[in-house]
Amino acid sequence: MTNYERLLELMEISFQNEPFHTLNLVLEPSSNHQVPGGTCSDKSLSFRRLAREHGFDAHLHNAYIGGKDCHRLVRVELEGSVYFADVGNGWPAVIPYPAHESIQYTVFGISFRSEITSDFISVFNNTGNGEKLMVKIPINAKTEKEILHDIDQRFSEGMEYPFSGKIRFSAISGDEFLFLKGSSIRKYSSSGGHTRESVPEGEWPGIIESNFGWKIREV
Repeated sequence: MTNYERLLELMEISFQNEPFHTLNLVLEPSSNHQVPGGTCSDKSLSFRRLAREHGFDAHLHNAYIGGKDCHRLVRVELEGSVYFADVGNGWPAVIPYPAHESIQYTVFGISFRSEITSDFISVFNNTGNGEKLMVKIPINAKTEKEILHDIDQRFSEGMEYPFSGKIRFSAISGDEFLFLKGSSIRKYSSSGGHTRESVPEGEWPGIIESNFGWKIREV
């Protein structure tokens, strides 16, 4: 197995074992839900640790969503090249974006592609409703110290996120990618099929348990 293949394996582990979720924002701190993962900051910190444990030169990197410097991912320097592992954006971006070339791929019927300019790597995705700009990754990032400060202050400086106060929960489960978003759960299969089911928004703890396998104790 090459180092690049090992990096891909670690990213898949992250998407399977650590869901993207907003439980820390919609539950009281006393809930002690015990679900790993979290938002982009939580997942990036965890993946940086995992990558370093396996010998990778991994660092936090900031990025922009909707024009706001509010996103975090992991920059991996591998054999003279730079790759960006975006494990915490909520979608299954299972292949890292290289800084030296644009890429395009489709997984679970969801398309991803990158465009490179002198200042940014722009990443687009298409879930079946047209292509959208997902994230812009600056080539020259903040220092890791600055990013860690931003993470510490991310909920205390009035920053508004698209998911603020809303339930979001997504992960790879078997041969599907599942995404609970408010009153619907979307299921994307490895064969490219896509379904969307309406769900009672107030019953999301049971929906997460039955679809993802994590038990949530709401208090």
